[in-house]
Amino acid sequence: ANGEYTIDAQAVILATGGFESNPEMIAKYDNPGLAHIHLAPSQGNMGDGIVMAEKLGAELRNMDLIQLSCAVAPFSIQMQLPIKNNGVVFINKEGKRFTNEYSEASSDRRITEDILKQTDAECFGVYNETIYQTFMAIEEKDFFDEYRMTGIDNSGTVIKADTLEELAAQINADPQALQATVKAYNEMTKTHEDSQFGRTTFEPNSEIAKGPYYAYPCVPAAHITIGGLVVDYDTMQVVKESGEAIPYLFAAGEVLAGECGIDG
Repeated sequence: ANGEYTIDAQAVILATGGFESNPEMIAKYDNPGLAHIHLAPSQGNMGDGIVMAEKLGAELRNMDLIQLSCAVAPFSIQMQLPIKNNGVVFINKEGKRFTNEYSEASSDRRITEDILKQTDAECFGVYNETIYQTFMAIEEKDFFDEYRMTGIDNSGTVIKADTLEELAAQINADPQALQATVKAYNEMTKTHEDSQFGRTTFEPNSEIAKGPYYAYPCVPAAHITIGGLVVDYDTMQVVKESGEAIPYLFAAGEVLAGECGIDG
């Protein structure tokens, strides 16, 4: 039930998580480019514990640091697109490429912010059967990459078409723009020169030469927030900037500053 309650307790332990489900709070702490971030793994992580403790004078630290997942399925933060470095081209809803897709990190802030600038803050990862089969044949690939790719295959969200024109129709993109985008990208896979976005790394068999073609809808996501409350680690008591402990207030977990590591 809604309402105000008074609960008598000898102490309070905050274990309320971070604030990855609160885009306004993310933007407030020096991340205006992430104001429209889509998805978080825990929909209840709104930063309530941090806000409550701050009203008591608690010190906050690393509030601008966030771990991102730059291209995930709209329904699950675990469904990152693992083949994005193997020949996938990211296109917006107008059928145009808008970023350098290659990144060693799944938490790439550059790609995340580029997606957020697109229509509806979404994009499609476009690839073909050859790229897919080449990736699945890699024996030494990470177990989670195969798990994610299998999950994507079984998700019902992958759009398949025999031609680029048909693919464009299914994703409501301009067919001429999509064809021009793929043609230009295919040239880059041969010359390794990307005059638009500076991509220099292209894996073997990364040309999107013939069908069938696939499009996977992607959104950027906030995975974990790194910032939070500062505690005395001997007692786990929340402290003020002066170092003074706040009486009877303790905290644990992601609500703490840096508890989940530091990652841009």
